[in-house]
Amino acid sequence: MNAEQLARIFRPYAQADQLTSHVYGGTGLGLVITKQLAELMGGSIAVESAPGTGATFTLRLPQTAASAWDAHDWRRAAAGD
Repeated sequence: MNAEQLARIFRPYAQADQLTSHVYGGTGLGLVITKQLAELMGGSIAVESAPGTGATFTLRLPQTAASAWDAHDWRRAAAGD
């Protein structure tokens, strides 16, 4: 990805280019949601890329993010309680 594509990759409804959405579909929300969830858990997501080389995404979450909830809390959240 070039610098312009990297600048908008975490914006809602944005994709790296029109070909991506045409070939693979999607709404351009996956990375936005991932970023928001990571930040809610005290973490972050980053991307490194250069044109023609692919991209590397790094998701960092604190160890305490998962241990702060027990299995009961996860089941309740999944059930919408």
